[in-house]
Amino acid sequence: MDSCQAALGLALRRDTEAAFELLLTTIAGSETSDEALRYLADAVFLVSRWTGDFGRGESILRDLAARTRAPAIRGWITVRMAHLAGPADNSELGNAALGDFTIVGDDAGQAMSVLAMAFPQYDLLPSAAFRLQMVDAAREVGERLVDP
Repeated sequence: MDSCQAALGLALRRDTEAAFELLLTTIAGSETSDEALRYLADAVFLVSRWTGDFGRGESILRDLAARTRAPAIRGWITVRMAHLAGPADNSELGNAALGDFTIVGDDAGQAMSVLAMAFPQYDLLPSAAFRLQMVDAAREVGERLVDP
């Protein structure tokens, strides 16, 4: 989607407001296909990370997640929300994404979900023991993905 690329360009130039406005305009007038929602979710996530406006990105991602009934796409969006969320919501969102990926049997998505919970963006919580437990769980999923 050209508008997603344009929004990323605006974010790189630190024009946060214009980047989010372009994405919101695109979302308002866009098709709601799963592929379009995934592209939009990625663009919103990157704009949020690059500009530091995590709260606005999380809010937009919540709206996008509400537009789909497909567990794989909802999981994709929710795991990105978990990366942007603060400590109060990270575990809940990570678990929600893990559930969606488990429903569709998406091993890579399951690994991404547990790693989002093990290595949150906001601080050094959770404990090292919990992080190791999550890394072990992600490794087990990764081993299932190995092609014989």
